[in-house]
Amino acid sequence: MPVFRTGQILASNNPRLCLLPDEVQRWGSILNPTNGGINSISQCAGRIGGQVTTCQSIQGQENGGLPDNCEIITNTLYLDMTNNNTDGKLQYITTIYGHLYIRSTNTSKISFPALERILVSDIITPTWEDPAVLFDKNGNLSTIEFPKLTR
Repeated sequence: MPVFRTGQILASNNPRLCLLPDEVQRWGSILNPTNGGINSISQCAGRIGGQVTTCQSIQGQENGGLPDNCEIITNTLYLDMTNNNTDGKLQYITTIYGHLYIRSTNTSKISFPALERILVSDIITPTWEDPAVLFDKNGNLSTIEFPKLTR
């Protein structure tokens, strides 16, 4: 298998391009100008303390197992219990790296006011044919809001 090796990454000054804290640790030496890289990618700015808050969802737990103030979900987001109280859980989420499953809830409204992207990268897994967003068995759900999700 070919291996790509480089001592330099040329990156644009795109203000929408940034690295998460773990990506800075992983790629920082390549992006560091002292190693010949061009450090034109900034660390993503978050709402709390200047750093982005990343979280993972846990299937079968209330509110998907999310803490408050999560901004980026690094796996599929599961809201799949009947007793979800999503106050403070969904309002700051900007990106989901995985599917969004909302199943068997008793809530009447689901709102993701800051969600801009849902990025599904399954190649061939048990969920690869699933839609990016799945609503199933939500008998009381009457309002769904994604005001910043445009494509």
